[in-house]
Amino acid sequence: MQQFGKFAIGLAALLAIGVAVNARWGDSFKDPSPAARQMREQFEAIEKSAGLPMDRHGCETLHKFVPTQPFFYQCPVTRPELDALRPVLATRGWQPAAPSADVGYGYVKGALRARLSCDAQGAACLFRIETTPPAAGG
Repeated sequence: MQQFGKFAIGLAALLAIGVAVNARWGDSFKDPSPAARQMREQFEAIEKSAGLPMDRHGCETLHKFVPTQPFFYQCPVTRPELDALRPVLATRGWQPAAPSADVGYGYVKGALRARLSCDAQGAACLFRIETTPPAAGG
């Protein structure tokens, strides 16, 4: 458990460094920004663990750091892909979120949170990882 804690702290530190670098020099890096690349790499590691080579068509991220928004990376997924991703998050150190913590976000890992969701019909599903949103007022 200590190893997962160290990993989560290290990942959060890397993400913070990436966001800071992107805020200062993001335009000169072009796409993907360092923070976008970190989010994509997190996605790819989870997908690889699930054995899912997901289609990147339709994936979205911020291309420039916006201090008032959480940084995110999200992709549309099929229902079977979504069902395969749930157990993988748990095996990669993601913890179930407290029910009242963040509506719609089922997993947390350090400063990151993940959401696996589908519309009411189960036809349109989404896998999203984002940073914890900035505190209100600052």
